Amino acid sequence: MFGYAARRRRRDPPSGPRPPESLGQAKGGGLWRKRNPGAALSRRRTESDLWAETLEAIGPVPEHTTWVSVGDRGSDVFSYLRRARALGWECLLRVGQEDRRIETAPTGEIGHLFELLGSLAGRTETEVEVRGGAGKPKRTASLKVDWRRVKIMPPRNRPEQRDAEPIEGWCVRAWEEEEREDALEWILFCTLPVAEADSALEKVGW
Repeated sequence: MFGYAARRRRRDPPSGPRPPESLGQAKGGGLWRKRNPGAALSRRRTESDLWAETLEAIGPVPEHTTWVSVGDRGSDVFSYLRRARALGWECLLRVGQEDRRIETAPTGEIGHLFELLGSLAGRTETEVEVRGGAGKPKRTASLKVDWRRVKIMPPRNRPEQRDAEPIEGWCVRAWEEEEREDALEWILFCTLPVAEADSALEKVGW
């Protein structure tokens, strides 16, 4: 199993005045930094490229061997999944794109992943230990877990990928049903089979 996180070296901010185009005027004379709507997407693209390039540097999966790349939200990019699967890698990643389009099995209906998983009741349960922090004590969280076989559809806004084949896999949702500000929820996509409760709980544990 392989896990890789893209990290950038932290640098001190440059001295002197900031570029005026990156700042706005706030009430009371203060300054606030303008948001760049494309920054998050660019960051995600960069991280996904690092994930894929790392797998390509390691190379194709040997015959009769299973290698799994376990990734965070930065790897939730269709092009990364395609590149990983082309090398024979299996993938388990945390879904970060709320508008992720899917095809559900066996009906073939096209919809959105978050809407589908939000309608599931929870076929099994598990407990996880939540570390304390920021004044909050350590606690045990009870999670409902459910899963569904899906196909991740190619993005419609990328002409070079629009006609690509969907990527088959299973989505797993683990969530804390209790109403609380810090309630847990994990939504995962996995190319390995998730056919029963033990398999779903295994993927949550990864």
